[in-house]
Amino acid sequence: MKRLMKDAAAVFVRTAVANVHVDTGMSAASLHPFGKKVGVNVTGMISPRRIRKGQMSMGYGGRGKYYPKRWRSVSEGVKAGQTAYEINVGSFERPYMSFRFQIKVWQYWYWEANWQSLNEASIDAEIFIDNNYEKYLPEGLDKVFKYGSPNVNY
Repeated sequence: MKRLMKDAAAVFVRTAVANVHVDTGMSAASLHPFGKKVGVNVTGMISPRRIRKGQMSMGYGGRGKYYPKRWRSVSEGVKAGQTAYEINVGSFERPYMSFRFQIKVWQYWYWEANWQSLNEASIDAEIFIDNNYEKYLPEGLDKVFKYGSPNVNY
């Protein structure tokens, strides 16, 4: 089941990188640490149009601090992504599994949040789990364990 969650997270990362709007590549690059954790190398998937001078930090409540000498770039995005994800595979006694990702790049928060570019990635990960969970279960458990609900629509 841990492998199922890791593979679903990999689907999320691939789809997210494909859907996040790229200017400097900073937002997409923030997926790199999460991708590395789940076995997806995203650096080859990012094609920034430019590098820009002047960067805002996230700050609390979206009130970032402006750094005029810092550059918006792929490498800065990778740094921002170090704390942007969480993956939980639970324990043997309580196999509660989840993953979360939140882009921690101010420009994304300000602009791309209106485009909802991570929604497709979330849906693809859910569909992957729904379509594949039985393949990851030990033999015999697929008849006992059921995932999802009949009320889920995509």
